[in-house]
Amino acid sequence: MSLEIWDFDQFQYHILIMTNCTPFKNFIPIFIIAFTSVTVFAQPELVLSNFATGFNSPVDIANSGDERLFIVEQGGVVWVLDAGGNKLPAPFLDIDDRVGSGGERGLLGIAFHPDYPNSGYFFVNYTNNSGDSRISRFSVTDADPNIADPDSELILLEVSQPFGNHNGGCIKFGLDGYLYTTLGDGGSGGDPQGNGQNRQAFLGKMLRIDVDGGSPYSIPDSNPFSTDDETLDEIWALGLRNAWRFSFDRVTGDVWTGDVGQSNWEEIDFQPASSPGGENYGWRCYEGDHTFNTGGCDDASTMTFPAFEYSNSSSLGCSVTGGFVYRGCEFQGLYGHYIFTDFCSGIFWSIVSDGQGGWITNQLANLTNNNFSTFGENSGGELFVAGLSTGIISKVTSSSGMLSATGESCEGENDGSISFTIPTDQFTSILWNPDILGPTPTNLAPGMYSVEVTTSNGCNFMQTIEVGAGEPSPDQPIVNVDQDGVLTTDAIADSYQWYFNGVPISGATDNSHVATESGNYSLVVSNANGCETTSLEVTVTITSTAYQELGFEMASITPNPFQNTIQLRLETPQQMGFEIIISDSSGKIIRDEDQSANGSFEKTFNLQDLPSGIYYFSIKNKKGDWTEQVVKK
Repeated sequence: MSLEIWDFDQFQYHILIMTNCTPFKNFIPIFIIAFTSVTVFAQPELVLSNFATGFNSPVDIANSGDERLFIVEQGGVVWVLDAGGNKLPAPFLDIDDRVGSGGERGLLGIAFHPDYPNSGYFFVNYTNNSGDSRISRFSVTDADPNIADPDSELILLEVSQPFGNHNGGCIKFGLDGYLYTTLGDGGSGGDPQGNGQNRQAFLGKMLRIDVDGGSPYSIPDSNPFSTDDETLDEIWALGLRNAWRFSFDRVTGDVWTGDVGQSNWEEIDFQPASSPGGENYGWRCYEGDHTFNTGGCDDASTMTFPAFEYSNSSSLGCSVTGGFVYRGCEFQGLYGHYIFTDFCSGIFWSIVSDGQGGWITNQLANLTNNNFSTFGENSGGELFVAGLSTGIISKVTSSSGMLSATGESCEGENDGSISFTIPTDQFTSILWNPDILGPTPTNLAPGMYSVEVTTSNGCNFMQTIEVGAGEPSPDQPIVNVDQDGVLTTDAIADSYQWYFNGVPISGATDNSHVATESGNYSLVVSNANGCETTSLEVTVTITSTAYQELGFEMASITPNPFQNTIQLRLETPQQMGFEIIISDSSGKIIRDEDQSANGSFEKTFNLQDLPSGIYYFSIKNKKGDWTEQVVKK
């Protein structure tokens, strides 16, 4: 089988063997060296387990509201899997005779009516034998719920396809009950017909119709362009290149779209459920966030740019396969994460809200490439993915919990924390044991913590997690001081920091320090883990030699800092008179007294009524004055 593609740079026609090429994108391996920043936060893991095998080019997976899964083969056949993954012997639908398949053409999507148990209607998007897109309704037979009637086809819409690629093909019902479907830009490369921005063309758009309000359908009054004569009424969003797979979040109604890029950028587009529609996702003016061909384009401010993009490269992939927000109840670590992959690389990513209007993106797994073509949900919200080339249907699983914890940083700190991988705004209840407040508690002591939460989807999750004990801190250092005011310690540590009166001394980061002021000194030592221990304070008195100029042999003021009382000691060689003045930092005199001494002089001053702060002791005589700064705690 061959795949027809275009060389976008030279527009020369090529025939390539379809071994490693995607049938959903024109791809020439032009590897652009560019990388997208990926934030890693509370990253869950993802594992695939085989659920069913033996399919021929599976391109869609859907459920009808019960335990069955329906697998769409590109050639025009739909099969049924029971809850155990067993393929029923007869196909559910076989319309191979009217489906033109090969390359990017074929039976591409299926959607079951919201009231399928009563209506029996389901809808498909396929390319017919002329290569044009067709949206049709079929009915299940009355005799067998596992067999549809191929003759029950009601064609809702046909759209001419100018080229064989970029057919889109996804079809889904929204939570509003309306049918949505996507059509690519018509193919070739670079949107040569300008369909992406052409409001009178169905190509390059997402369409929204009411299949219950008219024959074959009607236009919902809430469609964004239903009263705009310049835009087709069916258009819900425009500016899409080849939105191969989109999905609705079954809890919120948000729309996530994987739009396959040209040759440089793959993108994921997001539309909140509150949107009235009408988004312009930019193609062909923009490819992802980047300009492509802006001739005749509206201002960039009118465009809706991707929630996430990644470079089309050998390391990341060549064709995005849009997925689903996981809403199953079996794998709590994935809950609330939008999960998608790349057809060429097999890399799986997740996107989740950061709670502040942005997104957190994790790369979950880099799996052996199976040409993953599509995702699908069962009725319980469990997620499945199909390999086009292998014919394998895999179930998306994970052993990750919903909690991640950081332990106590250092012994005795009690600064552990717990965070959720599940978006906490989607809880309906949360119960902790022991009882702690908030969904993301902090300042936790080491120990085991259990939580039970109920989500807005009705899932009940329980998990126990441990907040670990911290690293042991260094032994308390012993500080020695000699008569010259040199402070030393024998403590062995990775770092040292000396403090004076509780304030770190700039540059004092060795195991010794020379005191230059009277006061209290201490030492903080830390180990390689950053855990700290502080020494006892050591009081150092530095006596100025300026008192000698006044004729004194010795002068000291201790302790410094002081709490309530402070002592002045003097030594005189003979009878001397002098004045003692105590003042505050503004110069206001608090004490002023005359004294005399012959030999030793000591006096204790009770200053407990003074507020904490800086004060000055001054001794004056006929020869001059000597002043020392003191600190009251």
